Amino acid sequence: MKFLITGSSGVIGKHLINNLKKEFPEAEIIGTFYQTNSERNQILTEDIVTKNIRYIPYQDIFKINFKFDQIWHFATYGQPAKFIENWNEVIKLNTSDILFLSKLLKPKGKFLFASSSELYGPQGTANEDDAPASLTCSPRSIYIDSKRLGESIINSAINRENYRIFRICLAYSPFFKKDDRRVMYELILKAIRNKQIDLMDDGSAIRQYLYIEDACRMMINLTNLNYHDLKIDTAAPIFNISNPNEPITIFELAKLIAQNFNVPVYKGSKNLNFHSAPKIVKVLPKRYLNLYKDFKFTNLSHGLKIVCNIAEKNFSN
Repeated sequence: MKFLITGSSGVIGKHLINNLKKEFPEAEIIGTFYQTNSERNQILTEDIVTKNIRYIPYQDIFKINFKFDQIWHFATYGQPAKFIENWNEVIKLNTSDILFLSKLLKPKGKFLFASSSELYGPQGTANEDDAPASLTCSPRSIYIDSKRLGESIINSAINRENYRIFRICLAYSPFFKKDDRRVMYELILKAIRNKQIDLMDDGSAIRQYLYIEDACRMMINLTNLNYHDLKIDTAAPIFNISNPNEPITIFELAKLIAQNFNVPVYKGSKNLNFHSAPKIVKVLPKRYLNLYKDFKFTNLSHGLKIVCNIAEKNFSN
């Protein structure tokens, strides 16, 4: 079996490769790194299985002349600041690149796409039966609407039996880069570097975080099922990859992080909203739980402890 995983140097991609290798030990896996050779070196120095895994620059996928049993298209910009800045590349990744990659899929192969729960917009609680409600002409709209168009392209180019769309919501990992500007990681780095956490606003926004290993297991479980076993009738195989438990405010998250480092937390000004972030993110994996009712999600305090411990080792100096 041959697998292609784009974005293998990303927060999700690194764990995904490791989990796929455990699930399919004999598979030949090609992972892409997107920017510099330093990303490849970082991958190889972390605790990730490397047998039968080959890493190539992302642009080299356009030289490939063979087909894959699975293509996981996870090359994306997950950080708001970066996808706002690199909006033209975001469009390409989620449109023309999808069309190219679909041609590298074997007739019975599976195409797995990292979409985003941001499609639901600021409406609060959402599940797969809710229509996307994002706004145009906002700082985040290029990212969101390119993901929406990517989903439509996949549905037009690939048979429904052969793809899965994952609307991923706030998956977090112990392995992140020192310049990662997503909220959880910024708070952790402030605790390490500044010995205190100063919030940018009052921390009242609500989030629901999903531990990375849970996210990988959910996506692999859904990929391994045949379309008729997904219990979605004739619907498009779109699944929220999210944690239905433990909604938490940013201020409460900061306090949990602060406990791991024994540092104080200070609120910022009220009603500030950087990068037009939604006030509430509570996305429910209704379809997944219909299949796996007893799935055990990692407790946030436990997952955060792992992340904080590893971050302290990586970034204390």
